[in-house]
Amino acid sequence: MTQLAKAKWLGGIAAVGLIAATTSASALSVTIDIISVTAYSNPSGTPAPPFTLLPLGTSSPGNGPVSPSTLPVTVGGTTVSATFNTGSNPASGEYAGNGSGFDSPFGMNDGSTNFLVAGGLNNTTEGQVTLTWSVPQTGLDLIWGTVDNDPQNFVVSSGGTTLVTGSDILAAAAAAGDCPSFGCNSGQYDIVVELTNFPSNFTSLTFTDDSSPSFEFIPGDPINATPVPAALPLFAGGLGLIGFLGARKWRRAAEKMVAF
Repeated sequence: MTQLAKAKWLGGIAAVGLIAATTSASALSVTIDIISVTAYSNPSGTPAPPFTLLPLGTSSPGNGPVSPSTLPVTVGGTTVSATFNTGSNPASGEYAGNGSGFDSPFGMNDGSTNFLVAGGLNNTTEGQVTLTWSVPQTGLDLIWGTVDNDPQNFVVSSGGTTLVTGSDILAAAAAAGDCPSFGCNSGQYDIVVELTNFPSNFTSLTFTDDSSPSFEFIPGDPINATPVPAALPLFAGGLGLIGFLGARKWRRAAEKMVAF
């Protein structure tokens, strides 16, 4: 099943009025735009998203991480790097294909396109992938693979604060009408999504898996914050000064007229 639609999930309330369970994402009002929902078992795989994916390349499939990772990569002057917590099960890292404990976010028949994995919980060690951008970001595009419905798992966090969970993503997809009549079952759908309206611009996000399944994903190219031109504050200050001098001149002229 592939459906193209879009739903906004703002403050935990979808456009159609569906209210999710209370999560940190609700409190922080991260906006979730659902772009497409595709069953992992769909032979055609996940459709190409309307944004460019981070160029991680391709590799031969295997049960271990790609070594060495293709990260860091530089796109349009912005460098994206990653750190992996390899103590999880499977080890967090860059993967290709489908294997023990991980599924490709491109679908069951894609055996070569690289993606990132925050591995499952290993005793007390949770899987984590931390991405760092050299330029502040305003949003995040990504394919979120086999999304699981658990608010404690598959979170996206910045500075240790939970922003979005798998539960949020599935609820937004249901609100958009992208799920079949029986709903989007946990762990069965690859979802293309755009996340915006973060509490502030960010340069780092941590993708965490705190349970047994893995969190598979691939981000889009950087969404850089637009810098304020260096001359803009000077220009604004100059306009203010001109206004001040003009008002001062007018006041003096008025005082002379009154005196006369």
